Amino acid sequence: MHFVNYIFLQVVCRAPKLPNATFDSRLNTGNYQWIFHSQHFKYIREPLAEIYLILKQKPRAAKLLRRAVLNNNRIYELCANKLQPVTYDEIGATYPELVAPIRLFCDKLYDEFAETEFAKKHFSDLRTYYDSVVENDTLCHCCGVGMVLNKFHAHRSALDHYLPRSIYPFVSINCKNLVPICDVCNSKYKLAENTLFVLDEFHRPRRVRAFFPFRADPPDIKIELNLKAVGDLPQLVREKIDLKLLGGPYQDAVDNWCRIFGIEDNYKAIYSSKSINEWAEDVLLAKERNPDEYQMIRRNVKKRPFNDQNFLRISVFDYLDRIEEEKKKFH
Repeated sequence: MHFVNYIFLQVVCRAPKLPNATFDSRLNTGNYQWIFHSQHFKYIREPLAEIYLILKQKPRAAKLLRRAVLNNNRIYELCANKLQPVTYDEIGATYPELVAPIRLFCDKLYDEFAETEFAKKHFSDLRTYYDSVVENDTLCHCCGVGMVLNKFHAHRSALDHYLPRSIYPFVSINCKNLVPICDVCNSKYKLAENTLFVLDEFHRPRRVRAFFPFRADPPDIKIELNLKAVGDLPQLVREKIDLKLLGGPYQDAVDNWCRIFGIEDNYKAIYSSKSINEWAEDVLLAKERNPDEYQMIRRNVKKRPFNDQNFLRISVFDYLDRIEEEKKKFH
């Protein structure tokens, strides 16, 4: 990321003030002179040269690009809605000729340069970064139910661009924007969903808060399970399930998380699965025949909420408690 900051903030965005007519080796690029010394980095050099020339002709664009580089990489503040991002659409509205070379530069950095031996030697490669994040964990922290490969696997799972690189420039190789993600979240739900904006009822973009994926103190989210008929347990099927995910002061971020990762749809499908239904049947039998066994099952589930999707099972116990309370009211 230091490379992007230096090249744009110290060189490219200063094009209107620099005497150099073109982006070439005569420019002071600090420790990054290597981009001029090999044909292998042509895919980096050429879009930078094109952007540099455009800024020479349209110096006011430099201010917008500078803001894009600075703001778009402050991921925490963007997620907290304390800062406004710059999108490709915003750049294209005033300087459409800048969009293609910026997009090419950012995409090539991630798709090609980040996996080169040169990048692995002089910067941190993606696999090393991935392993440092997941370590021995196999849980997808985007949904809490999917599986990712850990550092002991021969391969790695995908790294998701939390702020989509198709929408936001200069975020493609920011580690705070690269999140290990399971195949279901990545290829079925999130895709290129805009993390920071939703469309209102008039299809106008509205800014929203999002959870910062690397926050050290994730908020407590409560799952409230309700069934459309009291006797539906253990026949859990999605059309009978009503789910609420409650986040207290973070409710707007919870709603956004549900939208981005298709949480409600995913969780309802898991509640409807054979394994959960068979487990629910065993729980009901234990509740009726052996209260001690029932309480032991409950304690074990609560002890490790993220093992075997236990946090979903906890909501089943909570639902049974509410049913008991309702019964007591009528006796």
